Amino acid sequence: MLKNYKDEVFTIRVPGIFRAYLDIDDDLSGFNRGKVTILKINEDEPNSLAYFLYIGASSKTKDGYRMELPFNEFIAAESYVIGSIELEDVAGNKVTYDLDAEDPQYRLARKVINLVKGETADLITGTMNEDYETTIKESADDARIAIDATKNSIVKAQVFDSVRDTNKTLVINNKAIEWVFYGKDIVHASKDIDSKITISTFAAGGAKMNIENYISGGNGLIIDFATNGLLPGKALIKIKADYTLRDYVGESDLYVYYYNEAGGGLEAVANKINISEDGFYEFYITHNSRYLISSKKAKSVIKDASAINKPFNNETLAEQEIIDTEDKQLENDGIAETVDVTETKSKIIPTETPNENTTLYVFGMILLFVIGYTTYTYKK
Repeated sequence: MLKNYKDEVFTIRVPGIFRAYLDIDDDLSGFNRGKVTILKINEDEPNSLAYFLYIGASSKTKDGYRMELPFNEFIAAESYVIGSIELEDVAGNKVTYDLDAEDPQYRLARKVINLVKGETADLITGTMNEDYETTIKESADDARIAIDATKNSIVKAQVFDSVRDTNKTLVINNKAIEWVFYGKDIVHASKDIDSKITISTFAAGGAKMNIENYISGGNGLIIDFATNGLLPGKALIKIKADYTLRDYVGESDLYVYYYNEAGGGLEAVANKINISEDGFYEFYITHNSRYLISSKKAKSVIKDASAINKPFNNETLAEQEIIDTEDKQLENDGIAETVDVTETKSKIIPTETPNENTTLYVFGMILLFVIGYTTYTYKK
């Protein structure tokens, strides 16, 4: 039985994802599956069939049975409506709710999906295209440029020179992961950038690092970038969060950390961020290394570098949450390990104030030197 289904209007900025939840009352045999029919709203003719969405027992979440429909950047600004919902229990009993059902008990409320155009690319190219960097250079000063780096993950250094000191936006796409650079942010030396990223879960990444040393409990992702080092400029990283990732990591109050292996700890990059409206985990970085997205807060961090993600942060770290690496020892597996002095700031240790005995001793040494020197000179 469908419950709490009401009139509603969704506005989706494409590319984006329509996401809603169905409140289904399981009977004695339990809910088995369902089919949602979505119609395109036509102004001068009857609505036409557009999409089918299927839901099953595995779609159940704490908010209800989830249904999602992604819309890519190439779709027009159109409107849709949920036309019917068919539900079936484990025993095979079926019930259908429809917009035009005669029985009010099975008549659907009207849920409308309005698509509006988001930021679309003015120029679409790829790393497999010949001389693509020249095409980018010749584009308009405010162009939004999309680069497909799926088949060749290396983006040439000349690309960053082509957008430097301009109002251009560069979007590099590699297997559902986007890098967004703004021309005005390209302030460091240009270099070839390998856009390949490896992602593993905390559960599967035990061979890479011992997460429990830094974060107690919780789920998350280990994100390994190629060894690019310092980037030509600040980059917005967007990681597409599919069903599996969202169920495992979560959608809100997430933490992003940079794993500073040399420093022996984590640096806070973003605090309590939420998944974006179009279904991405988003955060800014300035260099490539290993990063973590965690559903739990770290035990402590060695640096708060989260100011770069101020637009996304929903929490500010307290001073006591940051380890003072000059004075505090790091604990690893119960063994206290003193921080290497080469990794900390130099300390100036003040000398003690001379006491009376020290002063007399120094004065006596000076007097003996003067007498000796005078006697030596006189004999000559």
